Amino acid sequence: MDTSKRPRASHTRSVNRSNPSSLVPVGGAAALPTERLPVTPAVIEGAVPVATVRQVVLQQHTDTAAAAAAELDAFGDWSEALGALVPSPKAVSNALSFASAWTEQRKAAERWLAYVRENEILAWNHTLGLIDVVKTPLVFATERDAALADALPATLRLVGARAENGRKAARRAGVTRRRAAKHDAGAKAPGKEAPMPVDLSAISDVPGAQHAPIRPARRGPFCIWRAEGRPGVSSRVRR
Repeated sequence: MDTSKRPRASHTRSVNRSNPSSLVPVGGAAALPTERLPVTPAVIEGAVPVATVRQVVLQQHTDTAAAAAAELDAFGDWSEALGALVPSPKAVSNALSFASAWTEQRKAAERWLAYVRENEILAWNHTLGLIDVVKTPLVFATERDAALADALPATLRLVGARAENGRKAARRAGVTRRRAAKHDAGAKAPGKEAPMPVDLSAISDVPGAQHAPIRPARRGPFCIWRAEGRPGVSSRVRR
Protein backbone atom coordinates (compact mmCIF):
# COMPACT_ATOMS: atom_id res chain seq x y z
CA MET A 1 0.00 0.00 0.00
CA ASP A 2 1.26 3.43 -0.94
CA THR A 3 1.49 5.51 2.23
CA SER A 4 3.42 8.43 0.77
CA LYS A 5 0.25 10.53 0.38
CA ARG A 6 -1.29 9.57 3.70
CA PRO A 7 -1.94 12.69 5.82
CA ARG A 8 0.36 13.00 8.82
CA ALA A 9 -1.25 12.26 12.14
CA SER A 10 -1.08 14.84 14.89
CA HIS A 11 0.68 13.64 18.06
CA THR A 12 0.48 16.87 20.03
CA ARG A 13 -1.73 17.71 22.97
CA SER A 14 -1.74 20.58 25.42
CA VAL A 15 -0.71 19.98 29.02
CA ASN A 16 -0.97 22.63 31.71
CA ARG A 17 2.22 22.78 33.81
CA SER A 18 1.61 26.25 35.26
CA ASN A 19 1.04 24.80 38.75
CA PRO A 20 4.21 22.91 39.79
CA SER A 21 2.63 21.75 43.06
CA SER A 22 0.25 19.59 41.05
CA LEU A 23 3.13 17.49 39.64
CA VAL A 24 3.45 13.94 40.96
CA PRO A 25 6.73 13.40 42.92
CA VAL A 26 9.08 10.76 41.45
CA GLY A 27 12.26 8.97 42.50
CA GLY A 28 11.60 9.37 46.22
CA ALA A 29 11.90 13.17 46.06
CA ALA A 30 9.61 15.37 48.12
CA ALA A 31 6.70 17.26 46.59
CA LEU A 32 7.46 20.70 45.23
CA PRO A 33 6.77 23.56 47.68
CA THR A 34 3.48 25.36 47.38
CA GLU A 35 4.92 28.69 48.55
CA ARG A 36 7.16 30.77 46.30
CA LEU A 37 10.62 31.82 47.41
CA PRO A 38 11.28 35.52 48.08
CA VAL A 39 11.95 37.47 44.91
CA THR A 40 15.47 38.88 44.61
CA PRO A 41 15.31 42.71 44.59
CA ALA A 42 17.28 42.74 41.33
CA VAL A 43 14.19 41.45 39.56
CA ILE A 44 12.19 44.42 40.80
CA GLU A 45 14.65 47.28 41.22
CA GLY A 46 17.25 46.32 38.65
CA ALA A 47 20.17 46.36 41.12
CA VAL A 48 21.42 44.41 44.12
CA PRO A 49 23.55 46.01 46.87
CA VAL A 50 27.20 45.05 46.45
CA ALA A 51 29.67 45.15 49.34
CA THR A 52 32.78 47.10 48.39
CA VAL A 53 34.54 46.03 51.61
CA ARG A 54 34.19 42.64 53.27
CA GLN A 55 34.88 42.50 56.99
CA VAL A 56 36.00 39.22 58.54
CA VAL A 57 33.03 37.86 60.50
CA LEU A 58 34.12 35.31 63.09
CA GLN A 59 32.01 32.57 64.59
CA GLN A 60 32.27 34.31 67.96
CA HIS A 61 30.68 37.42 66.43
CA THR A 62 27.58 35.55 65.31
CA ASP A 63 27.41 33.43 68.47
CA THR A 64 27.41 36.41 70.86
CA ALA A 65 25.51 38.97 68.76
CA ALA A 66 22.06 38.22 70.17
CA ALA A 67 23.21 38.30 73.80
CA ALA A 68 25.20 41.49 73.23
CA ALA A 69 22.22 43.16 71.57
CA ALA A 70 20.03 42.29 74.56
CA GLU A 71 22.61 43.72 76.94
CA LEU A 72 22.87 46.96 74.98
CA ASP A 73 19.09 47.32 74.84
CA ALA A 74 18.97 47.15 78.62
CA PHE A 75 21.99 49.43 79.07
CA GLY A 76 21.59 53.12 79.67
CA ASP A 77 23.56 56.00 78.21
CA TRP A 78 27.32 55.48 78.01
CA SER A 79 28.21 58.84 76.52
CA GLU A 80 29.74 60.05 79.82
CA ALA A 81 32.07 57.04 79.94
CA LEU A 82 32.88 56.63 76.23
CA GLY A 83 32.31 60.10 74.81
CA ALA A 84 29.50 61.90 73.04
CA LEU A 85 30.70 60.96 69.54
CA VAL A 86 30.49 57.20 70.17
CA PRO A 87 27.38 55.51 68.68
CA SER A 88 24.67 54.93 71.25
CA PRO A 89 23.98 51.46 72.69
CA LYS A 90 20.63 51.43 70.86
CA ALA A 91 22.34 52.01 67.50
CA VAL A 92 24.86 49.24 68.12
CA SER A 93 22.12 46.90 69.33
CA ASN A 94 20.04 47.55 66.23
CA ALA A 95 23.04 46.92 63.94
CA LEU A 96 23.84 43.65 65.74
CA SER A 97 20.26 42.43 65.49
CA PHE A 98 20.02 43.40 61.82
CA ALA A 99 23.28 41.68 60.87
CA SER A 100 22.34 38.59 62.89
CA ALA A 101 18.99 38.43 61.11
CA TRP A 102 20.74 38.32 57.73
CA THR A 103 23.05 35.60 59.05
CA GLU A 104 19.99 33.54 59.95
CA GLN A 105 18.59 34.17 56.49
CA ARG A 106 21.82 32.88 54.96
CA LYS A 107 21.83 29.77 57.15
CA ALA A 108 18.23 29.05 56.27
CA ALA A 109 19.03 29.50 52.58
CA GLU A 110 21.97 27.08 52.85
CA ARG A 111 19.77 24.48 54.56
CA TRP A 112 17.13 24.97 51.88
CA LEU A 113 19.75 24.71 49.13
CA ALA A 114 21.03 21.41 50.54
CA TYR A 115 17.45 20.12 50.70
CA VAL A 116 16.78 21.26 47.13
CA ARG A 117 19.96 19.64 45.81
CA GLU A 118 19.13 16.25 47.31
CA ASN A 119 15.61 16.31 45.88
CA GLU A 120 16.97 17.46 42.53
CA ILE A 121 19.36 14.48 42.46
CA LEU A 122 16.59 12.02 43.37
CA ALA A 123 14.24 13.43 40.75
CA TRP A 124 16.82 13.45 37.95
CA ASN A 125 18.03 9.93 38.78
CA HIS A 126 14.50 8.65 38.25
CA THR A 127 13.90 10.85 35.19
CA LEU A 128 17.10 9.86 33.39
CA GLY A 129 16.26 6.22 34.00
CA LEU A 130 12.93 6.77 32.22
CA ILE A 131 14.70 8.53 29.36
CA ASP A 132 17.08 5.60 28.91
CA VAL A 133 14.08 3.28 28.56
CA VAL A 134 12.27 5.56 26.10
CA LYS A 135 15.27 6.57 24.00
CA THR A 136 15.73 3.57 21.69
CA PRO A 137 12.09 3.02 20.70
CA LEU A 138 11.52 6.79 20.37
CA VAL A 139 14.48 7.28 18.03
CA PHE A 140 13.40 4.21 16.04
CA ALA A 141 9.84 5.55 15.69
CA THR A 142 10.78 9.13 14.82
CA GLU A 143 13.12 7.94 12.07
CA ARG A 144 10.08 6.38 10.41
CA ASP A 145 7.37 8.89 11.34
CA ALA A 146 8.08 12.45 10.26
CA ALA A 147 5.02 13.79 12.05
CA LEU A 148 6.20 12.31 15.33
CA ALA A 149 9.68 13.79 14.83
CA ASP A 150 8.20 17.20 14.02
CA ALA A 151 6.06 17.08 17.15
CA LEU A 152 8.93 16.16 19.53
CA PRO A 153 12.05 18.14 18.52
CA ALA A 154 13.00 19.11 22.07
CA THR A 155 12.41 15.56 23.32
CA LEU A 156 14.72 14.18 20.63
CA ARG A 157 17.42 16.65 21.66
CA LEU A 158 16.85 15.58 25.27
CA VAL A 159 17.24 11.85 24.65
CA GLY A 160 20.29 12.52 22.46
CA ALA A 161 22.04 14.74 25.01
CA ARG A 162 24.45 12.07 26.24
CA ALA A 163 25.39 10.98 22.74
CA GLU A 164 26.02 14.59 21.72
CA ASN A 165 28.11 15.17 24.83
CA GLY A 166 30.15 12.05 24.00
CA ARG A 167 30.78 13.29 20.46
CA LYS A 168 31.95 16.67 21.77
CA ALA A 169 34.27 14.96 24.26
CA ALA A 170 35.69 12.77 21.47
CA ARG A 171 36.34 15.85 19.32
CA ARG A 172 38.11 17.58 22.20
CA ALA A 173 40.21 14.47 22.86
CA GLY A 174 41.10 14.27 19.16
CA VAL A 175 42.25 17.89 19.14
CA THR A 176 44.37 17.24 22.23
CA ARG A 177 45.98 14.15 20.66
CA ARG A 178 46.76 15.99 17.44
CA ARG A 179 48.36 18.86 19.34
CA ALA A 180 50.45 16.42 21.39
CA ALA A 181 51.55 14.55 18.25
CA LYS A 182 52.49 17.83 16.55
CA HIS A 183 54.47 18.88 19.60
CA ASP A 184 56.32 15.52 19.74
CA ALA A 185 57.09 15.69 16.03
CA GLY A 186 58.51 19.18 16.41
CA ALA A 187 60.65 18.12 19.36
CA LYS A 188 62.14 15.25 17.33
CA ALA A 189 62.81 17.32 14.22
CA PRO A 190 66.42 17.53 12.92
CA GLY A 191 68.47 20.27 14.48
CA LYS A 192 66.65 20.08 17.81
CA GLU A 193 68.84 17.71 19.74
CA ALA A 194 68.23 17.19 23.42
CA PRO A 195 70.84 18.84 25.72
CA MET A 196 73.65 16.59 26.87
CA PRO A 197 73.50 15.61 30.54
CA VAL A 198 76.24 16.98 32.75
CA ASP A 199 78.49 14.47 34.47
CA LEU A 200 79.31 15.77 37.94
CA SER A 201 81.20 12.67 39.03
CA ALA A 202 84.47 14.55 38.67
CA ILE A 203 83.58 16.59 41.70
CA SER A 204 83.71 13.47 43.85
CA ASP A 205 87.45 13.17 43.06
CA VAL A 206 88.13 16.26 45.16
CA PRO A 207 88.75 15.35 48.80
CA GLY A 208 85.75 16.19 50.94
CA ALA A 209 83.55 17.10 47.97
CA GLN A 210 81.37 14.01 48.42
CA HIS A 211 80.18 15.52 51.69
CA ALA A 212 79.33 18.90 50.18
CA PRO A 213 75.84 19.52 48.76
CA ILE A 214 75.57 20.49 45.12
CA ARG A 215 73.53 23.51 44.14
CA PRO A 216 73.13 25.44 40.89
CA ALA A 217 74.20 29.06 40.63
CA ARG A 218 72.55 30.85 37.69
CA ARG A 219 74.54 33.44 35.79
CA GLY A 220 73.01 34.76 32.59
CA PRO A 221 72.53 32.05 29.94
CA PHE A 222 74.76 29.60 31.83
CA CYS A 223 74.22 27.38 34.86
CA ILE A 224 77.26 26.84 37.12
CA TRP A 225 77.14 23.74 39.30
CA ARG A 226 79.20 24.38 42.39
CA ALA A 227 80.20 22.27 45.37
CA GLU A 228 79.48 24.21 48.55
CA GLY A 229 82.68 25.08 50.35
CA ARG A 230 84.86 24.00 47.41
CA PRO A 231 85.49 27.09 45.30
CA GLY A 232 86.95 26.50 41.88
CA VAL A 233 85.33 23.08 41.45
CA SER A 234 82.56 23.64 38.94
CA SER A 235 81.16 22.50 35.61
CA ARG A 236 79.74 25.16 33.31
CA VAL A 237 77.08 24.18 30.80
CA ARG A 238 74.46 25.89 28.66
CA ARG A 239 70.94 25.92 30.14
